[in-house]
Amino acid sequence: MRLLIIHNFYQDPGGEDTVFNQESSMLNDGEHRVKKLTFKNKKGLSGLWQFLGYPWNVKAVIRIKKAIKDFKPDVIHIHNIHYAIGPLAIRKIHQWGIPMVWTLHNYRLLCPSATLYHEGELFTSSLSEKFPWTAVRKGVWSQSTLKTFWLALTYYMHNRMGTWNLVDRYFVLTEFAQTLFKSHCPCIDPNKWIVKPNFTEAAESLENIGESRKPEVSVEVAEMERDSAPYLFVGRLSLEKGVHSLIDTFIQLKKPLRIAGDGPLRAELEAKTHDSPHIEFLGAIDAHQVRTEMKNCQVLIFPSQWYEGMPITLLEAFSCGTAILASRLGAMETMIQHEKNGLLFPLGEKGLTQAILHWEQCDSAKKQSIRTTAYETYLKQYSPEANKKRMLDHYQELIIRHQGRPDQTK
Repeated sequence: MRLLIIHNFYQDPGGEDTVFNQESSMLNDGEHRVKKLTFKNKKGLSGLWQFLGYPWNVKAVIRIKKAIKDFKPDVIHIHNIHYAIGPLAIRKIHQWGIPMVWTLHNYRLLCPSATLYHEGELFTSSLSEKFPWTAVRKGVWSQSTLKTFWLALTYYMHNRMGTWNLVDRYFVLTEFAQTLFKSHCPCIDPNKWIVKPNFTEAAESLENIGESRKPEVSVEVAEMERDSAPYLFVGRLSLEKGVHSLIDTFIQLKKPLRIAGDGPLRAELEAKTHDSPHIEFLGAIDAHQVRTEMKNCQVLIFPSQWYEGMPITLLEAFSCGTAILASRLGAMETMIQHEKNGLLFPLGEKGLTQAILHWEQCDSAKKQSIRTTAYETYLKQYSPEANKKRMLDHYQELIIRHQGRPDQTK
């Protein structure tokens, strides 16, 4: 199978770039050939021309057509078109008769904000408006009314033209996202929405979790030690991650908490916890250190208060057999099965406090059961092997459906 994977890089690196690179490497296994075609948003005058050309980017289409002629892909998989590629590419790929998959890493198809979050709270006005005028007035994208309007107009025009329904399959990250898109994208065939989560590389096997501290002890003893270990938060120290509720809760409960990550609120939070020595800031740490912290913590706290896409932190925790306490919202509500692979709680300090107390009231057997199920969740849903099979099955189905369609790129 020959796969052309197309991705546009933002000016600053992000999670979408990581997924693009991970999946491309995983699929390029010798049996299947992968060609990556990438674009990048520019700054200054060049970036302005890219953005103005967003609705009808002929230059990007020419590059894509050349790659198709040279590589002759069986399937094209798109990750991001914003904004150096643009929607015209979708229309042309469909016209050329090549099966096409698009992974939606955010909610830009529903709202110019792409996050459904603005000014410190959920922003869902665009879901109920034919044209997202509220988003435009608020300048939800790039803090600019004009930029938000041009982005909204681009998506509105292509929605009216039926561009979005030309994609053969949409990969969305969670069941929550699937429900949201199905409900608010009536122009797209509902059968095209497929839940295909991200993945993460495996950590140590569940049997070895905890042994990095004291290799000589048994798993049972290690688990008992883990029940008295500190709690852990991993993530960006910013408003949408719920860090204020996190800090207030642990100041009040006086329980040990380790915080891995950096962000705009770090100085404020460190000052607030000056008299709380049980709260420790680790700063930004690398992936290996994150896994080490997860294997040795009591539980991961995830108090996010916005519609996450698919937090890689949760996948990493699952891979370590680490229980998760997460806010009952959006992606987390579909990824966490309450009292099976973690606990869910209502947004805010009160909900988090109750979840922590609930966790501590569980006996060791219950906690171990939750950790075991967390690891099983990783193996079944978020491992490279599970994801690769899922993707290849969908690719193969599309190839069969497209057999006999003429090549119109010539």
